[in-house]
Amino acid sequence: KNFQLAQKAIEKFSEEENVELKTVYNIKHHAVLDYITASDVVLLTSHFEGSPNVVKEAMACNIPVVSTNVGDVSDLFGDSSASYICDYTVEDVSSKISQALKYRNDFGETNGRDRIITLKMDQKSIAKKLFNVYNEIVAV
Repeated sequence: KNFQLAQKAIEKFSEEENVELKTVYNIKHHAVLDYITASDVVLLTSHFEGSPNVVKEAMACNIPVVSTNVGDVSDLFGDSSASYICDYTVEDVSSKISQALKYRNDFGETNGRDRIITLKMDQKSIAKKLFNVYNEIVAV
C-alpha cells in the first residue's frame, strides 16, 4: 500500500536528522499493539483505505500519526493533537514525520484516545452498538 513512498520519506528524514528509523510491515495481528505502543510515530501512505484500523489503533494508544488523506482519516483526526495529513510527496511525508516526532519529544502522548472516545469508536461504544444490532435481529 504505497510502501515505496514511506521508505523514501523515511530515508530522507533519516539523512536530514541523522537518526535511524525502523520500518515495520507484515507483522502478526496479535503483535500490532506492541509495535504501536513502542513507536514514536505511525505512518500510513496508502492510496486507498476505508477507515484504516491502524490509524484508529495508534490514536487510541495516543501515538502521533502521519497519514495520507485516505478514507475517513481527516474525520478521524478532527482536532486531535499530533495527527498530520500528508500529500504523496517524499518531502511532505518527511516533513510531517519531523513534526510528529517533534510533538512526541516536546509533549509525549497525544489526545488521540480522547478523539476516538468522542467519535464513539472505543471498545465499549462499539460493543454496545453490536449488542444493540444483535438484539434487534433476535427480536425480529
